[in-house]
Amino acid sequence: MTNPPHGTGQLAALAAVQTAGQAGTWAGYVAAVPAALAQPHPAVALSVIAGFWGVPSIAAGLAGRATDRYGPHRTGAVSWALAAAAAVVPVVTGPRFCVLLGVLAIIALGGTWGVAAGEAVPTWLPGLADPRDGGPWLTAATGLALTLGPVITTSVLSCAGSRAAWALVAALSAAAAAGTLLIPARPPDPGPGIQQAQIPAAVRRALALTAGMYLVVGTLTITEPLYVGQVLHSPLAIYGRLLAVAGAAGLLTALAADRWPAITTRRWAIPAATATLAAGTALYLNTPLLACAAAGAAVSGTGAALFRMAVRAVIVDAIAAGAHGRAFARWETVQCSSSVLPTAFSGTLVTAVGLRWVLGGCTALATTVAAASLRPTGQASRNRHGNRAGQRPSIPLPGSDPVSQPYRLPGPAQLDLDRFRLPTRHPAQCNRRESRDRY
Repeated sequence: MTNPPHGTGQLAALAAVQTAGQAGTWAGYVAAVPAALAQPHPAVALSVIAGFWGVPSIAAGLAGRATDRYGPHRTGAVSWALAAAAAVVPVVTGPRFCVLLGVLAIIALGGTWGVAAGEAVPTWLPGLADPRDGGPWLTAATGLALTLGPVITTSVLSCAGSRAAWALVAALSAAAAAGTLLIPARPPDPGPGIQQAQIPAAVRRALALTAGMYLVVGTLTITEPLYVGQVLHSPLAIYGRLLAVAGAAGLLTALAADRWPAITTRRWAIPAATATLAAGTALYLNTPLLACAAAGAAVSGTGAALFRMAVRAVIVDAIAAGAHGRAFARWETVQCSSSVLPTAFSGTLVTAVGLRWVLGGCTALATTVAAASLRPTGQASRNRHGNRAGQRPSIPLPGSDPVSQPYRLPGPAQLDLDRFRLPTRHPAQCNRRESRDRY
């Protein structure tokens, strides 16, 4: 469905705001990595900062009710402002490791709330024809943030130091807070669909697959700096560039989905996305060659973008518009919870069995999730009459049942009603020719 020009402009503004905010969140994590690598046990320290960066994100569900009640623009602005205020602390006090843990926790909390509120913004945009049209723009923002945030932060760390990197985090979060308030918003109509207390089977299945995939993503987030240093034998700047490759691939995939929406709404969209992500993970983690690692990062970024857009389309199609804020907050909670879970064991596993075995476990888990997603999910939220889940099925009109064409009953538009109309004059009042033609 084609959106009016002002609807496209609103989506572009939303993408810019989300790009700034998510780039600031990624910049905060990358800015804390040097302090973790300087500790006596780098693997354990990376798990700790990843935990403080991710554990508060489990509380994303708290933003859902506020989003549905006060609007995503107000909720998002407050969330990004909270992250900006926290990022100012290392600029003033210095990047001490114990201080950075609390700062990362607040940045993660504000960033997660901002992302969850941003997912519900397309439902509130007055000039948007279909809320599903916001999926490619939001995915493009995620890819662009992953492309720009780590690269710019690693460059700032190399040239200006940690304080300048944290100042960049504060500036990006503050820009996201200010820009969110400028996006117009209008409360949506409740519309048909499943209310908050009921979760359709298609959404439950999509959330389960999300948990599995983000368990892989969380483990990679912790082990990637070690992989770059110990397997690729490259500096930390290469880590930022590999993240940028994955983000650029996700951005291009989002642009393709905006041009051809069917790649994220077909029945096999989610299985295709998980298979692509599993193939990219296997290529990325099982080679010491930088070129192959970059190719694997690109394939993984493509699969991650497809998966995110496909799951979002399922949620939008199955959940009522008035509950989108809570639905997307639940989805964000599942993502963050699964990403945080590896912090409890990744550092210990790397120390006990070695990095190679942990990376191989990531590949095996991604392949398992891809195999589990082979059941089509994309269109499961509609029944055979085309109704949304939770709606009473409409009574089919005559001739609309799926029967063969020779035995199809005529519809109302095909009946000749003149054959059953009573005459307005007595036959004796008609001339002979008119009487013969009529009777």
